[in-house]
Amino acid sequence: MATKISFADLSHTGQIVAANTIPLGIAYVATYAKDKIKDDIDVEIFRYPDDLSNYLDKNIPQLACFSNFSWNIKLSHEFAKRIKEFSPNTITVFGGPNFPDKAEQQKEFLKQYPAIDFYLEYEGEKCFVELYNELKKINFDKEKFIKIKPLVHNIRYLDGDEIIRGELGDKFLHLEALPSPYLTGMLDKFFDDTLIPMMQSTRGCPFTCTFCWEGGSYFTKTPRYPQDRIVAELNYIAERVKTKDLQITDANFGMFPKDIDTAKSIKAI
Repeated sequence: MATKISFADLSHTGQIVAANTIPLGIAYVATYAKDKIKDDIDVEIFRYPDDLSNYLDKNIPQLACFSNFSWNIKLSHEFAKRIKEFSPNTITVFGGPNFPDKAEQQKEFLKQYPAIDFYLEYEGEKCFVELYNELKKINFDKEKFIKIKPLVHNIRYLDGDEIIRGELGDKFLHLEALPSPYLTGMLDKFFDDTLIPMMQSTRGCPFTCTFCWEGGSYFTKTPRYPQDRIVAELNYIAERVKTKDLQITDANFGMFPKDIDTAKSIKAI
């Protein structure tokens, strides 16, 4: 039986959807995991809390994964708490930029949000697959994992009062190795009349601005997706989109010559 894994990048909803974009970041992790682990996992991606709640009424995921931004950490953590109350063996995995980079501060963060079992810092695709493979070897026994401490890059977690920090893995420099969340159909359900599509043509930033999450040395190199894939994603989005906007998530779109080609493709579409 396939292992159920939920990937949630939640937005507050009420009078408006506060984070009204397609959940591209966490979809990259889910798509890469599905590509590498294949039919061994059953993957679902969520943006709306009601959608996740309806899923949880019928399914108990073995791993419940959440993005962490300043606007959704409390919402995501509350879901993680409720999941663990109902299913203590479910393992919660968080990732995202709303996380300190110093060990002592990371320890305090994880103490503040105790329903987080494991945190994956920086790029999550490869280290999530590493984590899954190590957990599978021990039948998803979190306590055994903490005891034996297998090597998983980018991981942070607590063992009592001690924070365990895995070494940082290599950053993706050849982005063609990352399957497209759009072209694989992983994001199709999010083409509604509310969510704005996001796309990425580069990763990283050559600058070291201290106010920016991508200002550290980890992100200095700036690889680019193949241009034909960028154009294919643009066309895929254009054929399905119901909103009027497009967000490009590059740290500095417009600084590279190829960005002009992308702009021309957008204009042509």
